Formats: sequence, C-alpha cells, structure tokens
Amino acid sequence: MMNTINFSKIGLLLMSLFLFSCSDDDSGVIADANEPEEEANGRYIIMSSERAVGGDVAYMSVYDALPTGEIENASTGTTQVNSYGRFNTYKDKWAFKKKKFTGETGIVRYSMNESGTLDLDGFISTETSPNYAILDDTHGYYYDSADGDRTIGTFNPTTMARTGELTIADEIFGNELDIYEIAVGTKTMIISKEKLFVNVEYAVIEDDGVAPEGVYIPKFTMLIINTETNEVEKKIRHTAAIFDQGHGSTTEFSASLVDEDGDIYMSTHALFAGRNTYLDPSYGSPRACVFKIEYDDLDFDQDWVLKGADIQGGASSDNYVVWSMALDSDGTLYVNCSKDVILDDFSNLLSNIYYPYIIDKQTRAATIIDAPATNFGHADGNLYSMNGEVYYQFKDPDNAKGGYYLLNSDGTAAEEVFSVTDTYPRALGYLEIQ
Repeated sequence: MMNTINFSKIGLLLMSLFLFSCSDDDSGVIADANEPEEEANGRYIIMSSERAVGGDVAYMSVYDALPTGEIENASTGTTQVNSYGRFNTYKDKWAFKKKKFTGETGIVRYSMNESGTLDLDGFISTETSPNYAILDDTHGYYYDSADGDRTIGTFNPTTMARTGELTIADEIFGNELDIYEIAVGTKTMIISKEKLFVNVEYAVIEDDGVAPEGVYIPKFTMLIINTETNEVEKKIRHTAAIFDQGHGSTTEFSASLVDEDGDIYMSTHALFAGRNTYLDPSYGSPRACVFKIEYDDLDFDQDWVLKGADIQGGASSDNYVVWSMALDSDGTLYVNCSKDVILDDFSNLLSNIYYPYIIDKQTRAATIIDAPATNFGHADGNLYSMNGEVYYQFKDPDNAKGGYYLLNSDGTAAEEVFSVTDTYPRALGYLEIQ
C-alpha cells in the first residue's frame, strides 16, 4: 500500500502594518509621523506587532513620509490584521498578503485609494497558503495544493480573478514518478524577464511506512516555464548539496532576488536537512548558503555558491545560518547571516547574533556592515528593499527594542531611521495613490 505524502510548508507568520481604522480592515486614516514631509503621490506602509500579544494580532499603518524617531506600534487609526507573514509590494501599485484578518487563506490585495488610505480590494481564496509570482499587471501564477500537486493556477492581478491553470505533464519527470511523490511550485515561484522558475519538491514513496532501500531525494531541481506558451522549456538541477530553497509558501520575505540582468539569487537556511534520512551522503552536507541561476544560460551557476562559513571568512564549521537577502538600485547584494555557529540543538538560533553583510557578486567576498546584531528573521527576514535602498530590521525582544536602519552601499554604516516603542517591526513598503 502506497502512502500519500503531505507536502507541508514552513509555517511562518506574515504581518502588515497600515494605518486605517481599528476595527475595519478595509479603510483608514493617515497618521502624522513626527511631522513628516508629505508625499504628493504615495504613502509609506509600516508593519509591526506586539511580541507580547502573539497569536494572530498584527498592525498596519500608513504614513505620509517615512517616519523618524520613535513611533507607536498601534495608535489612533491603526488596523489590526492577521499576523500571518509580512506583505510584498508590486511596482508600488499593490501590496499583497496571504491571509485575511478573519483567517481565510488566499492572495489578498491592498491598494492606496485617492485619499491616501488603504483598501482591501482584491482576494483570491485558496484552500492552503498560496505561493505566487506576478509577471505583469494582467498575468500572475499561484500554487494552491488543493488544485493538485503539479498544477499551477493563473490569475489577473488587476481584476484579481482566476484565469486558468496549467498542469505539468508526466513526461517531464519520466520514471521519477514511480519513485517519488512530486509537487511543483510549493516553495519557490520566481519571475525573471519572461520566464517562470518553480521548484520541484520530491518525497519518497513509502511502502507501509518503509522507504525503498537506496532511494534518495534528488538534488535541488527547478522547472523553467515559458510564460507566453505556459510550456516547460527546461528542467535544471544543482549538483551541490542544496537542500531545497528552505522556505515554504507562507514566507513573504525575499528568499530569492532577481537582478537587472535577470540572474536569480536564492538562499536556503538548510536548518532541518540533517533530519532528512533520504539524503544521499555523497552529495555532501547541505548547509545554509546563497546560490545562483545564470539567466543567459538558463541554468544554475554550479560554481557560484556562498555558504555561511564563506561569509565568516572560511570558518571551519558550516553551521552558520543565511536568512534573508536584498538588492539596492545599483545591484549591490546584501545578505543577513549569523556571526556565531548555530548549535545542533538550535538553542542559540533565536539569539541576537545576526548581522548584515555586503557581498561582492563577482568574488563572493563578504563585508560586515557596522550595525547592531539582530534576532532571527522568522517569516519577515531582516532585509528589505524599498525605493532602491536597503533597510535592515533590528529586533531585540529581550530588551523590548526594535526598529529599522538604512544601509549604505559601501558597507560601512547603518543609520537608524525609526524605532517602534512596542517592539517587533516587521516590514516596509511604499504605494502610489491609485
């Protein structure tokens, strides 16, 4: 008897903080933020939460300009929202979340209305937390496990309507289907130029709870899909010890980046690789790292792998966690990495031992930025790109401190922008008035 594998996703919280009415998720008023300069055609969004509250509580606030100094976690006009992960913006037009305040999972869209407040004005319901990628104003892709393990849905981001689906043909995998349960798009969906890159997730088919002898999870694999034809152009596989991308569909922070040349940078924390009994030891030991897809070759750059140990100057241990990344408008790559070895029992995983680094993309040399150590990034990540600049999230829950720093591109300084008095800032965004 064959057991069906349940493809689980990493459960991470997504929180958004926009400023509008305390009881209504769809409207709001703009707050003064230490007398900010007014933006004529857009507003800044700050998401935060009270760590002491926990549960599903998060906040969304809107500001005329990016605030400075101390701001309140929640004040007059702030809306409580679901704390499920963070939000992402698309072309400064829309902000997206993956769960409503009332708990329904799906693709949730917010827009900035003419009065400069936020409206929840679009929702595509999904049975499970969706994974999605947006090609342009009218074409997007999403994964919902309820549709089928190898089915990718399509939607229109402007109308927020489903438009169809595509199912990956069995011949793409051949006899792999006899050995593995296979799902596509569960963890990674990336748009680069006119291509859609999606992960392939393998799980060993067990017979009465026993895996066949000698069967191992394949190396990290992705499909490249032509967005004009929705056909698979290529299946690519990394030859190094990459233990999948490491982030589930509930995650909203940047575990992948696309630079101006179309090259893709991806990260994996690999925290739980050691628990997978089906990994072939000949692959090597999977460790946290950043790796790359070369767009011109439409393939992994097998020589471009940056481990946490490399960031720490070739340290003897590989147990350093790489958590989040960002690119600025000049294409400079920033990576957040633990400066200490993460212990096997994870007892120091949540300690304040994470710092921002600038990475030379050609040599992979790392330069630490003079910034305070922060806490583990969880679903937020600790790096965020906005308006071409990179911001660093500082969290020190033990001392009830939190805020955002602006990083400069020469890798020497981090300037505090604002702090949240009730701790736990989550993300930043900017939306144009619609």
